[in-house]
Amino acid sequence: MKKTTLIIIITIFSLTAKAQHFSITTDIGMSYLSGLYNPHTSKPQLYYGLGMLYSKSATTTNWGFKTSLDFNKRGVKSIYTGTSYSGYVESKNILSSKSLSLTFTPTLNVSERVQFVLGPHLGYFLSSKSTTTEIVYKTSLKEEILQTVIEENTSNGISFIDRLHFGVKLGINVKVSNPIDLGLTYQYARLLKYAHPSYRPFYNVLSITTTIYFKTRE
Repeated sequence: MKKTTLIIIITIFSLTAKAQHFSITTDIGMSYLSGLYNPHTSKPQLYYGLGMLYSKSATTTNWGFKTSLDFNKRGVKSIYTGTSYSGYVESKNILSSKSLSLTFTPTLNVSERVQFVLGPHLGYFLSSKSTTTEIVYKTSLKEEILQTVIEENTSNGISFIDRLHFGVKLGINVKVSNPIDLGLTYQYARLLKYAHPSYRPFYNVLSITTTIYFKTRE
């Protein structure tokens, strides 16, 4: 039984060997954090990633899949303005985090050059750094500064589960040459565990993806 199973696996692998490819991917775009408490507002920040990709497509259909492992850095900028006992406060927080992400995406080739991808991803935060700048003005006219405070904080997460995040990746790739694809990718990402059940912000990431294959595609 074991030998039969092994022969079947080897046969399937051999039939589709020509459709297997390894490549590197690069992403650059913007990340945005949604779901913040009012009156906080979010501003887009730089996102970039670098990864290794394994792809495989069936020889008889337009379906296939891609699996990738990549390092990425995403940022977010949140702004708070309001009054307090000390004056009018304007606070800006810039958060950047580094992660490793594993993605599995089924693919659909709608033509020889155009491909759609959609699938889940699971990530692990390596580290995060936040810089908060708080300026206290005498009034909302911002004519006189009473105090400026800058705080920096670096965190690696309290526990393993606190570092996990997951989401969905959706994209379209266009074959511009035999070894190179260009694509537009959207990612939705959120933490696996939140400290407060009622407060669950999540990331929206939009990026341009470049895929460079190691060998010629048929």
